[in-house]
Amino acid sequence: MARTIVKQVKNAILYSDGCVRIDNVRASYPHIDKPWAKNEDDRPKFSITGLAPKETHDAAKALLVEQINALLTSSKIGKLAGEHKFLRNGDDSGKDEAEGMWVIKASENPDRRPSVRNQRGNILAPDEIAEAIYPGCFVNILIRPWAQNNKHGKKINANLIGVQFAGNGERFGEAPIDDEDVWDEIEADDDDFGDDDDL
Repeated sequence: MARTIVKQVKNAILYSDGCVRIDNVRASYPHIDKPWAKNEDDRPKFSITGLAPKETHDAAKALLVEQINALLTSSKIGKLAGEHKFLRNGDDSGKDEAEGMWVIKASENPDRRPSVRNQRGNILAPDEIAEAIYPGCFVNILIRPWAQNNKHGKKINANLIGVQFAGNGERFGEAPIDDEDVWDEIEADDDDFGDDDDL
């Protein structure tokens, strides 16, 4: 069945299959080139945290809250603390970059790589992703909210379906150190490195 638009607001679109696209969010902790786990015991996953400015994403946040509330009702979970939802208030995080933001966390299992696209909508190769999607750049993200109600707990999570680079932004954290100007060209022939037998 073809995916159709059910509802569209500023910076967000709800689709008929339950997916939601949120546009123009800052990428924080992007792990979409390869699966990553915070702790050794955790299962590595593809993941990203989207930071949505409150002054521009109020309608998008309201749309996400509607989906969360619908899932809480349909799954019979009832009330749930904020830390168990994929949408959180950045002012409560204690992180400078999340101040004044709605925080959207989404992840995907390692056997289902999210699609990652450039501004033209073309798919990026896995070896291009880490350079293209960096902490602080702007992205559009496609997520699928779902309710977890099992032995591992009760949560409203979001699968990460796709990410699109939307624009450059100031990089979070320290940028890689450029070492281009410290190296000299070494003039040597192969004999200077010895024989393989010397190893």
